This record gives sequence, C-alpha cells and structure tokens, in this order.
Amino acid sequence: MKINSLLQTLFFILSFGLASQVSARPLVLFSGGFGSCAMMGSTSEIKSSQEMDQMIEGLREEAGEEPVQIRTCYALGSESTIYVTANELDIVDRGMTRDDLHAVIRSAANLAGRDAPVYLWGQSHGGWTVMNVVASVPGLNYRVLTTVDPISVAECGPVVFSGGVLTGSAEGCRRAPNDLQSVYPTIAKRVSQWVNWYQVEFSLLHSSTISQADQNIERNFDAPWWVPMGSHSMTERDPIMWSKTVDMAKRDARKALAAH
Repeated sequence: MKINSLLQTLFFILSFGLASQVSARPLVLFSGGFGSCAMMGSTSEIKSSQEMDQMIEGLREEAGEEPVQIRTCYALGSESTIYVTANELDIVDRGMTRDDLHAVIRSAANLAGRDAPVYLWGQSHGGWTVMNVVASVPGLNYRVLTTVDPISVAECGPVVFSGGVLTGSAEGCRRAPNDLQSVYPTIAKRVSQWVNWYQVEFSLLHSSTISQADQNIERNFDAPWWVPMGSHSMTERDPIMWSKTVDMAKRDARKALAAH
C-alpha cells in the first residue's frame, strides 16, 4: 500500500512538472520607438499594431496557447517615461520607468509559466528597450530577439537629435546603441536568435550592424521626401521584416512543441 502511494505521488509530481512545461504560454514583448504612441501615452494604436496582432495569432496557432502580451511605446516629448499595456496584469497605458517595466516582465513571465518562451520585438528606441530588457532581466527563456533600426534612448533623445539636424554632430543617432555595447555579448548569450534590421538611407537617423547579432539585414526603402523621419520610420511596418519575424517565432514555437 505504501509503495503504491509513493508511486502515485511520484507520478503526480512528474505529471505536474511535464504539464507545467507543456502548458507554458509564449510571452511576447513589443516595444515601439519614440512617438510610437498613437495618442499621448496610448499603446492601443501603435502604428504596427496590425502586424503585432498577426504575430500573436501565429504564435497562438503554433503553441495552442494564448500568448501573454506586453506592448510599450514612447510618447512625443517623453524620453524617460515608457507607456505599458499588459492586459492580463490589469495594466493599460500606464506610464512607468524602465525598472518598473522590468518588474512587469517578471510578473508576466510568472503568469506565462515556467520556462515560457519569450519573443521580443523593438523598433528605434524600442529596439534599445528590448535589448536592455534582455541584459537587465536574467533567467528567462529568451527565444527570438528582433531589433529594428535600434537607436539609443540615452545617446539620441529628441533634444540631441534636433541639435544634430542643425550641426550634424549627433553621432549617437547614426549607429546602433553604443551605450549597450558592453552588454552585447550578454544579450547574444541569453537569446536563441537575434536578428538586427537596419537602414542607412535616412542619414540623420539610422542604426547599424551589431556584430554579436546572429543576422544583420540592411533594408532600402527609397522613402519619399514627405515621409516624416524618412526610411527610419518605414522600418516599423516593413512587410519583409514582419514576415520573417513572424515566421521565425512560429518555427521556434513549433520546434518547442515538438520537443515535448
């Protein structure tokens, strides 16, 4: 009798552990760049919201679970406040510091489940933001990191950029985030795949290659002169970038499911 009880207990523990692994939900962090909030502090209509929805749908189909989402954006005139929506944590359009965001990500990871696969996408200042997340929040199962024309929040805020337009001296606005360079190896080690997209057509504001990324992909848009921020702004809704990003996330989720 005691042996049967012990076997039943062991079976329950093993079954619970396997169930926890299988039922872990994908966690997705989307981070828009400077001025990406459609309205002051609103994350509900980031320009690429439709593409984000498509990625969530793809992950839902592959994982068989509803992904846990966090969406962030920066409002015009805001360099330090990031606006965050994480509906399952009852957070909607809440302004916070990046340290607060890191705490939200930890809470979302606990909600998603043990070893939940984490997918990150960030454009411009949002690219800097997701890189900073990986460097600052260890212990998560980071799978695919997509940085899109990443620009440093610290080196290229609106004041620095505006001054650079007049003087041509804003070097931090014409390269990948130099202030994070020391943690690039840490970021690369923690993520399974890192794809860095960039453009150099808009000479006043563009990113560059990152040697520690698994792939660096340069894009050309031939942006019309009337497009604000030129090709830099067009990177956010680049259909080729989004198609590859969604495909990579779906293939990763499919691979993880097959492993179980």
